[in-house]
Amino acid sequence: MSVEDLADRAPGVARQRAGYGPVNSEAGGTAMRTMRLMLLGAMLAAALAGGARAGANWRTAVVETSDGRCVVGEMYLPGDRIFLTPAEGRKRYTVRLATVKKIETAVESESVEKKWLFKEDGRAEKVYTGEAYPMRRFRTRVTFHDDETLSGHTMGKVLYVRSGGRTERFFLRAKMEGKVGEMLEDLVYVKAVAITDAKGGVLGAISGRVTVPALERLLKVLAINRGEGFILEAALDDGGAFRVPHCTAGTYDLIAVTDTSIYVYFSREKDLGCARLGSEKLDEIRAWAAKIRDFFHVQDPLYGGGNAKRAFVLVRKERYGGTSYKGAELVRRYDVWIMHMPRKQWQITKRLYVNRELTADRDDPRERIVLSPPLGGHVVDAEHRKLDLKLKLGPPEKAPAPSAVAKED
Repeated sequence: MSVEDLADRAPGVARQRAGYGPVNSEAGGTAMRTMRLMLLGAMLAAALAGGARAGANWRTAVVETSDGRCVVGEMYLPGDRIFLTPAEGRKRYTVRLATVKKIETAVESESVEKKWLFKEDGRAEKVYTGEAYPMRRFRTRVTFHDDETLSGHTMGKVLYVRSGGRTERFFLRAKMEGKVGEMLEDLVYVKAVAITDAKGGVLGAISGRVTVPALERLLKVLAINRGEGFILEAALDDGGAFRVPHCTAGTYDLIAVTDTSIYVYFSREKDLGCARLGSEKLDEIRAWAAKIRDFFHVQDPLYGGGNAKRAFVLVRKERYGGTSYKGAELVRRYDVWIMHMPRKQWQITKRLYVNRELTADRDDPRERIVLSPPLGGHVVDAEHRKLDLKLKLGPPEKAPAPSAVAKED
């Protein structure tokens, strides 16, 4: 049954069809729109729940809530992953549920907040209503199968748990607000989730030493988790030693940035059915990016690996003047775009920040792009938890010439 069919059963529509005349008032129209939205939301929720029951990846789990309740059964998490942002940094980890054996939620802070209302529309002055409501903030910790842990704040996720012939919904969240009149003890939350049928998840590290050509100064080393599409910055010392902690399982491509060059290699280029993006594909992306209204005047794809299903592209972006950065006549930034082309036009799935330069000289020389295959394809898994790399980057070369057009899977 469609939303329109359900909405047709609303009292206002029933009155109109019974011959009482149309519902023309603004209030009636607003009510109808509200009802349609509510019905649509209900249908979407039902569809999600139905999908969870039908083709979902159910896992054996035990869910414990803060009121002492324990539910043993099968659990489904839409997307089969959670997103975790550690408090000490801006990076956001994508954690696959298959790599986790336990998820725990701890109360980070709790309070009873006063409820305020704006005194008048359009004015900042507020008045206290005399009412209050409880609020809690949470920190989530995931434990991998090697017993390493990662903590941070999670984006809200729903858990479906079926046990004893019924399916319930629970929530993982970073913040929870109660209703006016409730107490803190009324806010029941998921305290722990133990997953008993997953295996192989690790939290490793990539470390080593990077040697760059004479007269170049190493500025940063980055690691891109190719499967999950997030980027981590290494801790770096003056001698070129680097360390990237908290690496979830997956394949990592490294990027080394010096004061004159960017060393990069996307291992997607080596996959079966993939290749380096040729000039034709890069021109397509360049033409598409030129149509986007953006802060930058130029968005120039320089190198990419993959195909139309999934490609990694290094992009140089430049803006000339007209910024709030004092004395900066040139803002130059490098990003990695994770892209795909579902139909006839490229789309960006994610943008990963690499480096930015602010200078008063609009003619400041651009960094040289140097392809260095040893940087790509480093695998962290149960057999290779701690990688120790020795990377010697060759002398700067001219920007790589594109190869033949990539094959399509």
